[in-house]
Amino acid sequence: MLKAVGGADRVTLVDVSALLRSLEEKSRHFKHRGQEESAKLVAGDIRVLEAMVPRLVAGHPPIPRWERGKAYQRGALIVTEGSVWKLINGDGSKRQDWETIVSAPAPAKNARTIEEEIADEIRHLAISSNLDAEEVAIEKRGLKRYQEAVKSSNLTVDHLERPVKLRQQLRYAAGLVEKIGATLRKRDERIEKLETDLKARFDDIQNRLVELAKANASALDDRFAAIEARAAKLESEPFDIDEAIEDSGRVVVRRFMRSGEVVSEKRHVTAAMVYRGIHSETAFYLPGDAVTRAGSLWVCRVECTGRFNGDFWILAVKKGRDGTSHE
Repeated sequence: MLKAVGGADRVTLVDVSALLRSLEEKSRHFKHRGQEESAKLVAGDIRVLEAMVPRLVAGHPPIPRWERGKAYQRGALIVTEGSVWKLINGDGSKRQDWETIVSAPAPAKNARTIEEEIADEIRHLAISSNLDAEEVAIEKRGLKRYQEAVKSSNLTVDHLERPVKLRQQLRYAAGLVEKIGATLRKRDERIEKLETDLKARFDDIQNRLVELAKANASALDDRFAAIEARAAKLESEPFDIDEAIEDSGRVVVRRFMRSGEVVSEKRHVTAAMVYRGIHSETAFYLPGDAVTRAGSLWVCRVECTGRFNGDFWILAVKKGRDGTSHE
């Protein structure tokens, strides 16, 4: 530590004052984080430096008191308000030109109560910028739970300060309970909302099914009534079928008649053999058509036209010895 300021022979009151401020800041940091061992080491260094201050002050030339209107040079030391000050800026006419290097001991403060500590924590939460409203509410409930736990256990501030600090354990446990509770409440709210939505959807589907069943039943009743009425009407009217032959027996026409009127007409094309004369390349032939070619009788197998193709025809009667060519 002394090596950092140039050794014990060259250490000055200003150096010790700066080191004390730095070490006190570190000590507060370690205590806040619960690092007791580190805080103890720093506290030892602070005690060594504090013991050096009286010797440094005694060996220092007399330090004058501050005088109004006097011009001071940078680095000058004065005594006022029970503290030693060093000029760091300006001519010393303003208070902000000076820096305290040895402070008067602060008056002893009474230890804070648990209620005061929690009130400070709540005020800090109210101005905290990194927490939203819900998180602040959870932290406040955790502080209240921590306060109740301390009160019901008859714990004092001294108990809470003992390593490992009981305060930290209770605060952590209370905050954890509240966070778990908040999470469970959110889950319950989501489950309740889901149940409500599912019930509403189920009721809607059930109502739609009932309406659909009623509509289908009504439609079926109407269709059955129409079919029954039509059947009754058909039974009361005479029915007849008229058949006619066209195209030399190739086409059969069936006319369905009721009360003398044609209700429907169906035409059936058959493959009956119909003689069409001598084969012509310009004619269109259907299956069953028979033609004469080179004195033989051929029957058409598939629809065709144009030049004679043996694959489309089948020989029915071959030309005999006494056959006569019709070509």
